[in-house]
Amino acid sequence: MKGANQTIKLALEVLTPVHIGSGQELYLNLDYVDKGGQPFVVDQSSTFEAIASGNAALDTVLQGTANLGDLVQLAQAYHGYPLPPLGGKVATVPQTLREHIKDAMLRPYVPGSSLKGAIRTALMAEWLRRQDVQSYQRKLPREIPDRRDPTKRSLSERRQGFAANDLLKHVFDANPNRDLLRALHVSDAGFQQADLKLADIRWLNIVKWGGKERAAWRDMASKKSVGKWTDTSSFHVETLVPGSLGSVVLQWDHFLLSDPQRWRAPSHSSELLPKDFPSLAARLNQHARHLLQREIAFFDQYQQDKPRQQCKNMLNLIEQAQGAAYLRLAWGSGWRGMTGDWQDEKTAGDMRKLYKLGKEKASDFPKTRRLVVQGVPCLPLGWVKLMPWRDEFLQRRSPEPTIIEAKPSHPWVEQQMEQIRKQNNSQLDEVLRGQQLAKAWQALEDAELKQAALADIRSRWQEKGWWENPPGKAAKKAVLIYQEQP
Repeated sequence: MKGANQTIKLALEVLTPVHIGSGQELYLNLDYVDKGGQPFVVDQSSTFEAIASGNAALDTVLQGTANLGDLVQLAQAYHGYPLPPLGGKVATVPQTLREHIKDAMLRPYVPGSSLKGAIRTALMAEWLRRQDVQSYQRKLPREIPDRRDPTKRSLSERRQGFAANDLLKHVFDANPNRDLLRALHVSDAGFQQADLKLADIRWLNIVKWGGKERAAWRDMASKKSVGKWTDTSSFHVETLVPGSLGSVVLQWDHFLLSDPQRWRAPSHSSELLPKDFPSLAARLNQHARHLLQREIAFFDQYQQDKPRQQCKNMLNLIEQAQGAAYLRLAWGSGWRGMTGDWQDEKTAGDMRKLYKLGKEKASDFPKTRRLVVQGVPCLPLGWVKLMPWRDEFLQRRSPEPTIIEAKPSHPWVEQQMEQIRKQNNSQLDEVLRGQQLAKAWQALEDAELKQAALADIRSRWQEKGWWENPPGKAAKKAVLIYQEQP
């Protein structure tokens, strides 16, 4: 049976925003620029190549006096990708944001290791929930070893993240060569640049006010809880947006699965890993139901209707699932998502007390949830759907813009539009087609500047189809101003 593998190609659909961090934080004017009120992440390698191949004065670049916006102007094009906001506009372009992991072509992806890790957690949790508590209780720590005693365990084993080390070794074996999940291979899932958007994250936090626990919002800048989410500072990340579609390959090694005992896998191994996708999907969906039911109860208790409804919608999808698997992974999935939430109430209470997790008298743990703002904070992070691939999925995928190039906007036009937008608290489209911008352009005395600014304004109008058919009276008056002969 050597080489007898079962391979299946799946579609991975993003249900709620997914962020898998690269470990890097991006900064305004160092990694991205403000382009029309939205971040534009600059491909600096392509930008430098464009500058070097052109006639620009390279002294500015070599002396290091140019900022990123200057380099974009010297390159005469935007190289990289735009980052439009998810669920509406941003008030201002953020100073920093967290980057999603990407390949060398700046295309986002979900690593196979992240997918397999989430699958491993779900399978372990489902298996443990079916076991007698006494069977694994002895594998959990009862005390934290004294770090001053060199005969005790290593520092890493005293940390909270390693509390289940002995249990994990019991479930999967301490030796990776005897871990049954080595028989399951999971590929990366690739996406398109257009699948990335800027998400605004807020923290729902349970606090005790007036002797009663209630929902509040945690401001991560001041580390204080407030009553209104609008009074907290934004936390911005790149996320794959709901509806994004990628492909992933799962492969079962049936040579290893044919006789796990022969390579000394744990005796219960056959109970852990289903041997085909329908069986795997059933197991993953059972775990997803458990997580969602717990989240619905949490949001219901603290009267958070919007996120509760989102979780109910996903639970309904699972109940109607036909051959699909639902999974939660990556940043924002929370303590329950990362651990699998397999502990009974007593076990969880013992671990909380031992490792001082949360406030001792708090009834709920964990008491915070990260939610994406879509009008209001409502979207939980990290939910995806796995389903057999069909060729028609290709029609749903976004086009493949590896490099987005557009002529840079004229600085005078950008400055004037932003100034008018702030003065009138209006949309950029309203500013562009309005008379205030036209009159500011009309007052210009520098003929060269006036001509360059008009070229930019006219290009924007033509892109929207306004130049020949102005939308409204104000736009008609504005275009007459632009069409006046100097």
